[in-house]
Amino acid sequence: MSDESDNFKGLSDEEFLQEIQKKREEAAIISAVQNKIETEEMEDKVQPKRRSKPDFNIESYIQSHPNFEITSYIKFNFAELIELSDLVSTKLHGWRGMHSSFTIPTQLFIALLYFSSNITIEKISPRLQIPKSSFHRVIKLVVSKYFPIFENEFLPQKLIPTEKDFSNYPSAAGALDTTTVPHYTPLRKSQQKLCYDYKHKKNGVKIQLLVNADGIAVHCDIEPNASIHDKRMFDNSDVKHLLIEKN
Repeated sequence: MSDESDNFKGLSDEEFLQEIQKKREEAAIISAVQNKIETEEMEDKVQPKRRSKPDFNIESYIQSHPNFEITSYIKFNFAELIELSDLVSTKLHGWRGMHSSFTIPTQLFIALLYFSSNITIEKISPRLQIPKSSFHRVIKLVVSKYFPIFENEFLPQKLIPTEKDFSNYPSAAGALDTTTVPHYTPLRKSQQKLCYDYKHKKNGVKIQLLVNADGIAVHCDIEPNASIHDKRMFDNSDVKHLLIEKN
């Protein structure tokens, strides 16, 4: 207070009143600015952030493009895609990871398009106007969460009796093979080594499939980390139990 009062020493009554008025005006300006800032902050919290572009949505895209043939891009029609989506919703009901800016049919379309065409994300994502980072997350989600649901739902998980035999190995219970399906290069360097198949020199996921002599898929295992050895994948899977049961 002493420093503030020293500023008014030696002033006439008129000058003193002018200084007081100036201080009041400064205080009013500061208060108005503070109120404006607080109001804008409250509006930012209340109002949702506006997106520059809406996310790609396969349902909306089909409605706006009546001549679009979805089967030209993936092996499922739209009704089948919705059926798969409903199955995912039922099996993962309440799972917090379900909340996404992309609908489940859209996620499945993106993943199936990617795996069916084997086109790199660098080429697909600009066409769909989807950021590459979002594309990565969708592929990872579908592979890790949705594919196992379809495997358990549609594959018999047991050897189906057949009258046919394998021509070269008549006594064989089934034919088993593991292959690497190439995909994107992960964004994180820590994941790049895990997804790299050093034998085939490419990034990807490993798929191990067992079929009977009729060529019907009996069991399938998907390993997101392509660096894992085929034998180790076999040891960690349930397929060996099927073969032991057959023998």
